[in-house]
Amino acid sequence: MSGWHDPERVNSYFAAYKLPFTVFGNDSQEKLKTLWQLRHSIVHTGGTLSRADAQKVNSLKAHGGAQIAFEKNFIFEVARKLHPIVKQATEGLGNTFKQKLLPNLDLAQLDQVDKFFEVKSSVPSWLR
Repeated sequence: MSGWHDPERVNSYFAAYKLPFTVFGNDSQEKLKTLWQLRHSIVHTGGTLSRADAQKVNSLKAHGGAQIAFEKNFIFEVARKLHPIVKQATEGLGNTFKQKLLPNLDLAQLDQVDKFFEVKSSVPSWLR
């Protein structure tokens, strides 16, 4: 899917389904833009946040030209930050989807939809 790293574009893809739900709210969009830009800089520019790339994301504008330094808990923190975003997007989409189908589903089918959109984690506290 083209634009998978752009939360605004992902929102527009889901909007095409005419569901009254925005997958990524403003706070999630900013966090994702920051994380995706850091990922891009790590993978494609050897860990340097170029000035041009830094200008693309509000939270990174002051860091153009900086080297990205990893601390030992970097991946841990990225996972922790992504958990609530994934939960909100998945469960919100599931609830919206279910509301569209509600008149046509029996209780067993509703339960299946709930299970399909359920979000679990080995660290449940990260989902809050």
